[in-house]
Amino acid sequence: MRSKELSVDLRDRIVSRHRSGEGYQNISAALKVPKNTVASIVNLKKFRTTNSLPKAGRPAKLSNWGRRALVREVNKNLPSRRTTISGALHQSGLYGRRKLLLSKKHMTAHLEFTKRPLKDSDHEKQDSLVKKIIKDKNYLSHCLFTPLSSRRRGQYRCIKAGTGRLKNSFYLKAIRQLNSHH
Repeated sequence: MRSKELSVDLRDRIVSRHRSGEGYQNISAALKVPKNTVASIVNLKKFRTTNSLPKAGRPAKLSNWGRRALVREVNKNLPSRRTTISGALHQSGLYGRRKLLLSKKHMTAHLEFTKRPLKDSDHEKQDSLVKKIIKDKNYLSHCLFTPLSSRRRGQYRCIKAGTGRLKNSFYLKAIRQLNSHH
């Protein structure tokens, strides 16, 4: 279990004593702080602050004490089901968080977004991707495309289309699209 954080004043005193050349052991003995704590506070110098840095993730709703008390209570009354517990909480007036209703501002923004035309249709995205694959010899899927005979310049086919595995794949749709443009 974590202990309480040290005050900013105490942390500043630890850092100033370290800067004056005092060792971790002496600082620890003088200020009655564990040696590891002194070391970690001195390491905070690289962040140029001794204030608490923001923690990663969302803080827990239950403390360790609260969680242990909850586990004790459930273990005391072992044959408890989720519905029993939720029913008891509902009788006490405690409910789960409800999804908030949309505000007027969000509704109008949503409507405006739906009315805007799409910038890239699927058609254009596939077209650009296939062209990129064909132009770039190092692209993994480059070997799947080969140009058709010289009579049909600019037309491509998929080598592995006959296997049936790629019958409805992106590549065939993209090739049809490419061929329809030429």
